[in-house]
This record gives sequence, C-alpha cells and structure tokens, in this order.
Amino acid sequence: MAPVKTQQGILEFAPGLSTSDYHTARLAFFDYWMKDIQDETFSVDNPVKIFVTGDNVWRNEKEWPLARTQYTNFYLNGGKSGTIKSLNDGTLTAKTFGKDCAPQSYVYDPMNPTPTRGGNTLYMFTYGPDGAPGAAAQDQRPVDKKSLTFTTKPLKKEMEITGPVKAILYASSSAVDTDWVVRVSDVAPDGRAINIVDGIQRARFRESGINPTLIEPGKIYEYEVNLWASSHVFKPGHSIQITMNSSSFPRWSRNMNVAEIPEHATKWVKATNTIYLDSKHPSHVILPVIPR
Repeated sequence: MAPVKTQQGILEFAPGLSTSDYHTARLAFFDYWMKDIQDETFSVDNPVKIFVTGDNVWRNEKEWPLARTQYTNFYLNGGKSGTIKSLNDGTLTAKTFGKDCAPQSYVYDPMNPTPTRGGNTLYMFTYGPDGAPGAAAQDQRPVDKKSLTFTTKPLKKEMEITGPVKAILYASSSAVDTDWVVRVSDVAPDGRAINIVDGIQRARFRESGINPTLIEPGKIYEYEVNLWASSHVFKPGHSIQITMNSSSFPRWSRNMNVAEIPEHATKWVKATNTIYLDSKHPSHVILPVIPR
C-alpha cells in the first residue's frame, strides 16, 4: 500500500497523519464485522475514528456527533477586527454586539465569481488569478479580501470544534435567486487564513431541495447553510474567521441571479446581496465546541 501523503495543500500533518489511513481503517472495520477478526485499529466500543487537525492526531470516539458537544452560537457583528482588509472586516463574538449593527452588503457578479481556493472536497486544479494549486488547506486571504469577513479576537486558550457545523443567515438580495457561501477559517498569528469547513445554499432551494421557489428582491429570508463537519483545534493566539460571499467557482456552478436554471441560463445580472446583523436578524454560525 502506498505511503500516506501527509501534506495536504500548504499544510503538513506529519507525523500524526501517517500513523493510520482511510483504507487501513476500512479494512479493520470489515475484518471485524465480516470475518470476526479483531484488529487494534478498530474498537467496537469506540467505533468512530477522526483525525483532529490542529493537534494533528487520530482519535477514537464512542459516537457521532459526540455526546459531550456544546453547540455554541458565534454571531456576525459590526466593528473592526483589524485582521484583514476585506470588504468589511467585521467581528465575530459568542454573544450579540449589544446593539443593532448595520447590514453588510456586497455585489456578486457571475462574470467575476470568487474562485475556488482549496476546500474540504480536495479539488486539485487551479482557477483564475487567485486560484491555488493543490488540495485541501490553502491560504484564503486572496479571496477573503473580496468578501465579507467576521473574525474573533485571538484566542487565549485552545478551542476544539468536532462535529457538524452550520450557519443561520438573515439575508436579502436584489435578484430573484442567488447563492450564499459560508466558510470557517483558522487565522494564524502571521495572518494566514486556512479553510476548515465551508458550504453553500442556493436561495431557490432554501425550503426544499426538490421544489425550488424564487425569492422576492429586497425581502429578508432566513437561510440555513450546511457547512458539513470537521474536527479541528484552534490554538492560542489563533482566531476563528467566518467568510461570506456568493460563489466558489468552479467547485460550485455560478448562480446567474435570474429565474432560469443557472446551468442553462443565457442571461445574467449582478446582485447586491445583504447580510443582516440586528437583534431581529442575528446571523450566526453554530460551532460544535468540545470541552478540553
């Protein structure tokens, strides 16, 4: 069997990643259940095996999601984090700002989409002037500067998130359809913003994945964006950053912001998209915090 590749994107995960691999774990699982062979890499009492980035170690768990998870809201707020020269450089806090913050807007142009730059589905290609070769972990600053960002203060102690992540957005658009792309990144003391999880919600599928309905321009809707799951430890001095935009192309197809099916549309419009941050519309992400 080929040796495990320990470098993913621009990050090195050795030696932890090299102590096991996906195929070995699968083989041990099937050996136990189909051949009654007990292998030390699989335990029926701790059947869940995860790789915890940040700590860069494999860990076995009893269940998924973890029973000890503390789902914690982190709110998108106004103010300035001083982290990056993005479109807004907002703050991210575990409580609301204490007063209503002004909504944050940006223009999404399908003819100039935010390019894919790494990601948790391991895309291996380069796209556009900001595209990054390689898979997985990449510095997101080139695309973050064209997006809305919300960043915590540097953490005083480490924080682990393990499990499903989602965002609740209150948003409006000048168009009848658009996309909402949300990413969680780990911002290192040197400023590098490394992607942890991300997800997308197409506005027309906000209520149903099979029965699309267009949105009313200017109306505020609530969106739930599934960012999938991860296991990661943010180290002291690092910050948690949420990035908002409306594309990651070509990983996801561009939304043309019109009524026609985006993949077949012959026309397109620019959309002014707005995220709301007030007490009636507390946009936030829900992180699965694990006590340590």
